[in-house]
Amino acid sequence: MKLAIPLVFAVLLLGFFLHQSPQAEVPAAKPAPVSSSPPAAKRPSLMASRTTQQAEDKRQRREGMDEVMAKNARAMTPQLKELLMNRLMEVRTPRYKQLFDSLQVDAATQADLLKAIRDREERLFDLHRQQRAAGMQGIKEFGADYQVERMLTDKLFGLLVGDEKAAQIIQLEAEMLGTAQKVASSLTD
Repeated sequence: MKLAIPLVFAVLLLGFFLHQSPQAEVPAAKPAPVSSSPPAAKRPSLMASRTTQQAEDKRQRREGMDEVMAKNARAMTPQLKELLMNRLMEVRTPRYKQLFDSLQVDAATQADLLKAIRDREERLFDLHRQQRAAGMQGIKEFGADYQVERMLTDKLFGLLVGDEKAAQIIQLEAEMLGTAQKVASSLTD
């Protein structure tokens, strides 16, 4: 019995090999995989679908930002504008007056300069509110309008006190603007 199991196994193996043909059979061609998706030419590439998804994500983010900006614009009421303008001038006026005094600008011209600055800031506030109401598409327009407003006021400074003194006022404003931007940047970091 001990010998019978290996003997049966050996006979089966020998029979298997004998029934194999000596020539190797050519393997049959593999059938094409069955796919329910359209042919590759009609199917969007992975890169195209990623690009489409990124564009959709960008559009949704922009819509969200536009919504926030519009809400912010609605919050900019005339009362808020007045409050902000008063605070801005309250903070900046001492520095302006110090410069005006050092430039020996008379009191009436100082008042005219301060009024021109406040008027510009109010116009910029209104432009900023309009830009926010328009959303992201209004940013470029606001940038151009901002530059025009600053340039017009700079020219007015030149008319009121001369180009040399105007240049010093413009320099002071650039310093104050730079300081304000640094403070704002530090708050968002």
